[in-house]
Amino acid sequence: MSAGKCVGGYSDQQLLSRINGMESYSKAALSLFRLLFKEEEYIGRSLTGSKSRSGEAKPAVDQDRLGRIYNVIAQKFPHITPVMVRERLRDLVKPSRTKRH
Repeated sequence: MSAGKCVGGYSDQQLLSRINGMESYSKAALSLFRLLFKEEEYIGRSLTGSKSRSGEAKPAVDQDRLGRIYNVIAQKFPHITPVMVRERLRDLVKPSRTKRH
């Protein structure tokens, strides 16, 4: 992705400034995810759209915005991989097992 391209209304530089001072990639990734996605955009979806263990495939969240999070985190934390970021974000989109409606 080009550095000048805006995704979710933000450039890479703006996203980097949002996480400036954060020492934890986990907190930075969660902060960016909440900035770029509204709750209704990720509830009932998965990060990748792949099938779960139960065989159910949920639609994926917007991959351009998710990719932007991976890129920005990699710029600030070069040793962090997309898989590590995905592991942190996974619980945010996964429905709570303790919630009962």
